[in-house]
Amino acid sequence: MSWLAHFTEQVIFKKHMPKLDLRWLLLGGMAPDALGLLKILIYTRVLEYEQHRGMEFGVMHTLFFGFFIAGIVYFYYLRKNNWIRNDVAIMCSVSVLIGEVSHIISDSFDSKGCMLLWPYLTEQYGIGFWEYRAHYGLSNDFMYFHWGNAWAPMIECFFATWAAYILYKNPNIEWGNKIIKIKKVWARNFGIGYTAFLWIPYFILNYIIEYNFG
Repeated sequence: MSWLAHFTEQVIFKKHMPKLDLRWLLLGGMAPDALGLLKILIYTRVLEYEQHRGMEFGVMHTLFFGFFIAGIVYFYYLRKNNWIRNDVAIMCSVSVLIGEVSHIISDSFDSKGCMLLWPYLTEQYGIGFWEYRAHYGLSNDFMYFHWGNAWAPMIECFFATWAAYILYKNPNIEWGNKIIKIKKVWARNFGIGYTAFLWIPYFILNYIIEYNFG
C-alpha cells in the first residue's frame, strides 16, 4: 500500500479506539518502511528491491517486529513512571503494535506479501490483488499501483474518504496532550480531491487511451 493509506488507516483506528495514541499509531504504521527510507533507497538503486521484504529488511514487515517495538515503547514509558505499570505505557505500546500490524496486513494484499510468521517461517504470504513493482522504479510503481489495477485505488480511496469524513465530522485531533484543529474545508477537499486523483486518471488511462503499464 502507499504511505498515504498507511497514514489514513491510523486516523480511522484513533477514531474508533479513542484511547490509542495517534503519534504511536503513525510511527508504528510507518516503521516497517523505516519511515519511508527503505522505499527511497530501493527507488534510487542503493538497495535491491528483494531486500525490502526479504531477509535483510523484511523482518520489519513481520508480527515479531511489531511486538518488538511495542515492547520498547512499553518499557520506555514504564521507566518514565519509575517502573510502575500504567495505562500510558499500555496504550502507547498497543498503539504502535496496531500501527505496525496494520501496515504489514495492508502490504500483504500485493503479490509479494510479507513474512508474517518469521522467525518460524520465512515464507512470504501475499493475497495478490495487485503486483508488487518496487523493482520497476518509482514512476512505474506509482502509476501501476494507483491506476494499473482496480483493487489498489479502491482500497486506498476507501481509507482516504473514511479518514476525511472522520476529520470533517470531528476536526479536533489529539496529539499527545495537545489538540490540533483541522479545518473542515481541508478535510472535505482532501476527500474529494483524492477520489478524483485516483479515479479520473484510472478511467482515462485504462479505458480511453488504453495505456500499457508494462
